Amino acid sequence: MTRGNSSKSGSHSSCNKTRVGEGEISEILNENYSVVKFPNGIKVEEGDIVEKVK
Repeated sequence: MTRGNSSKSGSHSSCNKTRVGEGEISEILNENYSVVKFPNGIKVEEGDIVEKVK
C-alpha cells in the first residue's frame, strides 16, 4: 500500500507515493476490486492507493 501526497500546479496535479506496508488479498470481488487484509498497525485511509506487486 502506498500513501500519496498530492500537489496542484495550475491545471496539473502530481502525487508522490510513499510505501506504507504490505497486505494480502483475501478475496477478489471483480476485475477492479479486492478485499485486502493488512497487519495490525497499518492504517488505511480514504485516498490511499493499493497496488499489486508484480
